[in-house]
Amino acid sequence: MSDSVSTATGDVRRVLVVGDSTALAATVEALANAFDPTAVVRAPTVEDARDRLAESTVDCLVCPFDSESEDSPLRTLAAEFDAIPIVALTDPAAQESALDAGATDVLEPAASSRVVATRVSNAMARAHRQDSEDQRYRSILASTTAIVWVLESDGTIAYASPSIERRLGQTPHELEGASFTQVVHPEDRTAIRETISTVSSAQLGEHVSTTVRLGRGDGTWIAVDLTAVNRLGDPAVGGIVATTTVPAVDDRGALDRLEEAAFTLGPHSELRYYNDRARQLFDGDPVPGTVVWNLLDESLREMLYEYTQEARATASTVEFGLPAPDGDGRLLVTVAPGDDGVTVLARELPEDESIDDERLRAVDYERLELLEAIVDTIADGIAIVEDSTLSFANATLTEWSGGESPVGLEIDDVFDADLAATVGERAASALVRWMEPIEGRLTVDPESRPIDVYVAPLPEDDRTLCVIRDRRRSGSETLSALHRTGAALRRASTRRSVRQHALEGIVDATDADYVGWYRLEDGLLRPAATATETAGEVVEPPAIAYDGTPIADVLDGTDGVVERADLGPVLSRAGIRAERVLAIATETDGIVLAASTDPFPDHRFETVAIETIVDAATGTLETLAARDRVRACQRDRTRLEGRVSQARQLQAIERDLLTAETRTAVEQCLCDGVGSLTGDDSESSGAIELAWVGRVDAGSERITPQTWAGSAVDAAAETGEGSTADGGSLPSLLESLSIPVDPDSPAPAGQAAATHEVTATDDLETVATDASGTLADWYRALTSRGVGHVVSLPIEHDGFRYGVLTLYAKRPEDVDEHRHNLCLHLAAVAGHAISSIQRTQALLADTVTELEVGLENDHEPLSAVATALERRVDVRSVVPRSSGGSTVYCTIANTDPTELRSMSDAVDGLESVRHVGEEIDGSPIELVFERETVAETVAEHGGRVRSIAPDGDRTRLVIDLSTTIEVRSFLDVLERSFPNATLLARREHDRSARPRRAFDAELRDQLSERQLRTLETAYYSGFFEWPRESTGEEVAESLGVSQPTFSRHFRTAQRKLFELLFEDRLESNGNQLNDH
Repeated sequence: MSDSVSTATGDVRRVLVVGDSTALAATVEALANAFDPTAVVRAPTVEDARDRLAESTVDCLVCPFDSESEDSPLRTLAAEFDAIPIVALTDPAAQESALDAGATDVLEPAASSRVVATRVSNAMARAHRQDSEDQRYRSILASTTAIVWVLESDGTIAYASPSIERRLGQTPHELEGASFTQVVHPEDRTAIRETISTVSSAQLGEHVSTTVRLGRGDGTWIAVDLTAVNRLGDPAVGGIVATTTVPAVDDRGALDRLEEAAFTLGPHSELRYYNDRARQLFDGDPVPGTVVWNLLDESLREMLYEYTQEARATASTVEFGLPAPDGDGRLLVTVAPGDDGVTVLARELPEDESIDDERLRAVDYERLELLEAIVDTIADGIAIVEDSTLSFANATLTEWSGGESPVGLEIDDVFDADLAATVGERAASALVRWMEPIEGRLTVDPESRPIDVYVAPLPEDDRTLCVIRDRRRSGSETLSALHRTGAALRRASTRRSVRQHALEGIVDATDADYVGWYRLEDGLLRPAATATETAGEVVEPPAIAYDGTPIADVLDGTDGVVERADLGPVLSRAGIRAERVLAIATETDGIVLAASTDPFPDHRFETVAIETIVDAATGTLETLAARDRVRACQRDRTRLEGRVSQARQLQAIERDLLTAETRTAVEQCLCDGVGSLTGDDSESSGAIELAWVGRVDAGSERITPQTWAGSAVDAAAETGEGSTADGGSLPSLLESLSIPVDPDSPAPAGQAAATHEVTATDDLETVATDASGTLADWYRALTSRGVGHVVSLPIEHDGFRYGVLTLYAKRPEDVDEHRHNLCLHLAAVAGHAISSIQRTQALLADTVTELEVGLENDHEPLSAVATALERRVDVRSVVPRSSGGSTVYCTIANTDPTELRSMSDAVDGLESVRHVGEEIDGSPIELVFERETVAETVAEHGGRVRSIAPDGDRTRLVIDLSTTIEVRSFLDVLERSFPNATLLARREHDRSARPRRAFDAELRDQLSERQLRTLETAYYSGFFEWPRESTGEEVAESLGVSQPTFSRHFRTAQRKLFELLFEDRLESNGNQLNDH
C-alpha cells in the first residue's frame, strides 16, 4: 500500500480508499494483498479524494457510510463522480440506504479479504464493460451516415451524433444547447415546431415523420427525411430521438439513359439526382439533398428559379431558352412538374433551330406583359432614356406627368435644366452602377414635384434606366418629418398636445390616411387623439372593444403589425376604412393605430418611423409626468412646511392657554390665537376679521362678550371707522352686546350655546334683518366692512359649558376646513384650561354650594347599597381604579358585619366589601365597585358626595360644589349620566375648616393625580395604623394596580409630601430667626 500518487501501467487498476477511521484498516490491507500494492491509494478526507481524482485515474472508490449523517463521504462523492463505481462499507441495516445514496455495491466492515477483493473487482469489471458498450455505441453512431439527434421537449438540441459534421459541416459541440429550429429552413420551422409538439404529447415510443431542409455550414440547404420518436419517459434517454436521412432516389436509371442534361428536384428544391451531362450546369460536384439554387451557374440560377416556380404553380410544363453556361450556343430548357418535385431537361439547340420559335415567343410575350404590369405597380417613377428621349415610362411617371405619357419627350422637357444635364452626363458614363441620386424637379408635373433621380446605364445597350422617386416620400423626407415632430414634441406643454403632435408627425412621415392614439380605459380602447391626411379634419371614432382581437396581442407585446383582414370587424365598428393597419403599443397604457386605404402603401408606411415617434412621444409624456410630480412634490412640500409652521404656532397657542393663570387670560389668549391662524391655502384664504369669547350668565341665560381680538376692532379703534348711524363704534357695540341663549336666536352664538353644537351662517345681512336693537346695529356695522361669514363654537369640557367662541370673516373659504378644525381644537384646549383654573380656585374658595339631589335609579351601585342597608352612607373618599370602577371609603352607622359581607352578592356592580378598621360602628368601610358610581361622576366634575341616604323610592344625595362651578352646567352633566336626577335644595355655606392654601395647594400641585389617589387610599384603608389594618397588597388591589406599581407611587408621594412639609417648616423657622 502507498499514500503517494503512482501511475498504473498495463492492466493495473487503481482503488481509492476514502476515510481515516480504524475500521478501514482491515479493508485496506485486504485490497493491498489482492491488488498491486501501488494500486491502493488512501485519502483521509473528501477534499483529499478530490485532489487525487483530479491528478490521476481511479477505477473504484471505497468509503464508509453512516445513514444518520447528512454529510457522508458517499453522498458527496456519488454526486460529484457518478461515472466511478463506489463500494460502501456499512452495517447490514444500512445497506439499502447506502445503495440509495449512490453506492454501486456494499460490504460489511467485518467481511473477509476474499469477499472484499471480489466485490471491488466485480464493481470495476461492470464499470469497464459499461464503458466498452458505450464506446461501441458511440463508434456505431460515428460511422453511420444518418444524423441522430436527441431533443428536449421544447426543441433544444441535447445531443447530435458525430455524422453531423460530415453532413452539415458543423460540429456537435456547436449545436448542442441550441434550438433545433436554428438549423431548419425558415419556411419549415413552423412545421418542425408542430412535429416536436405532437411527438412530445404522444405516447412513449410513438413516432412522426416529415421532410425538412437543414442548413449547411457553407450556406446551402439539404432536404432530409426526419423521423422523431418519443423517448421522453425513458430514463436512459430522456428526450425525443430524431433521425435525419437523405431521401432515396429511384429515377437514376431513366436519367442516365437521356442524352440531354437532366436532374430532378424534390419538394423543397433539393437536388435528388443528376446525370453526367448535367454536371456542366453546376459549380463543382453537388451533393444530393442540397438545395439547388446556390449550386447552379449564375447565368442559369435566376431564370431557372422563376420558371420552376411557375411550373409548380401552374402544374404544367414550361419551356424557355437561355445562353449556354460556356457561352457557346443556346439551351432549350424544359421544366416538368411531378407529384413531389420537378424534372429539368436542358438540350443544346442546333444551329438550324431558331430560339424565336412561336411557342417560345408566346411564353416571352406573356412574361413581358407580366413584367410591364409589375413595373406599373411600382410607387416610384420608372423611365428608359434612349438618345436623350424617353422611350418608356411606367404608370406612376405618367400619373405624375398630369395623366399624359411623357414617352417621346426630351429629358429637357421632363426635368429642370440642371437635372436634365446631369442625367445626360450619367447616361454617357461608362460605369454601369447605381450612383448617388440627383436632386431636381419634375417640370412635366404641373406641381413641379421635387424628385430624386437614380441613373443606371443598361449594360450592352445604348439605353439608360432612370428611377424617379418623390423626394417628399423619400427616406430623407422621413428623417425631416421625424426632426419636425421631435421639435414639436419638445415644445409641447400638455399631454393632449404631445399626442396630437405625435399623430400629425406620423401622418407626415408615413402618409397614413388615419392615425389614432387610444388609451386603455375600463376594458376598452378609447381615442385620446386622432389625425388624418386632411389637415384640420376632426374625427371622433368610437371606442374599440379589443378583447379577443389581434390588438390584444399587440398590447401583450406579442405582435406589432396587424393586417386588415384580421381587424375587419373591429375597424368597421370603429368607423375606420383601411386596407393595411399598423398597431404599436405604447409603453404606458395604450396603442397607436396607423391605417392606410392603399393595399400597397408607400414604403415609408412601416413600423420603424411610427415606433420612433411613439417612443419620443412616450418619453415626452414621461417628462411631463415627472415635471407634474416635481410640481406636486413642491406643492406638498410647501403645504407641509405650512403645516409644520401651523403646528408650531398651534403649540405656542396651546402653551399660552395652558399656562394662563386666570379665565380671562385664557379667553384673551384664545381670541388672539385663532385670529393669528392661517388657512390650508394661505394664498387663497383671507384673515379672520374678528374673534370674541362670550360667557353665559346662568341666571339670565344670556351671552355677553368678555374678550376679543381682530383687525376689524383694531382698525375701528385706531381710525374710528365702522361707526353706526347713531355714532356707536365696533368696540362699544361689542361691549354692549347681550345675546339670548336660544336655539332660535338670530345670532349663531346664541344657537351654539343652546345646542352645544357649532353654528355658522353665510348670510350676515339676513341675520341683521332678523335681529333688533344693539345686535342689529352690530351686524350692520360688520356687513359695512365686508364681513359676511360667522361661525360660533361652544367652549366646553367634560360637559361643562364655559362660553362661546365666535369668528367673523369676509368669505366662507376664509374659515376653511383646516382652520375650522384648528379653532375647534383650540376651543377644546381652552375649555380644559378653564376647567383646570376653576378646580384650582375651588380649593381656595371660602364658601361652597351645598346641593341636595334626588336620584331615582335602582341600578346605581352606591344608591343600591344605601337602599339595601336602609341606612345613610357617609362618603369619606372616592378613588378611581385604573382597571375601571372605583373604591369608596365610607362610614355606615349600626352595621351588621354579616349583613355587610353579603352585600357583594346582593348589589350589582359591587365587587367586594371589607372593614378597614375593627368591626365596630363608624369604622371605615371599603366598597370596591366594578363600574362607575354617582360619587365617582360627581368627583370627576368638581364636586364631592358627602352622603347618600334612602328616601322612599329614591335616594337623597348631599353634594358639596365649589362656588366657582356653574350649578346649571353641573346638573346638566349629572342628568346626562343619571336622567332621573332632580335638584331638591341649594344653599351656600362656609367651609367647615378653612384649608391652608400654601400647603394644600402646593401639595396638589406637586402630586400627580395617581400619587394623590395612592396616598388617600392608603390613609383611608388603615395602612398607616398600628398594627396595619390593610397590607400593601390589599391597598394595591383596592387601586386595581400591581404591588410594585403601588409601592412606586406611594414612595414618590411620600417623598414629595415630606419635602413640602419639612422645607416649608425650615423656611418658616428661618424667617422667624431673621425677624427676631
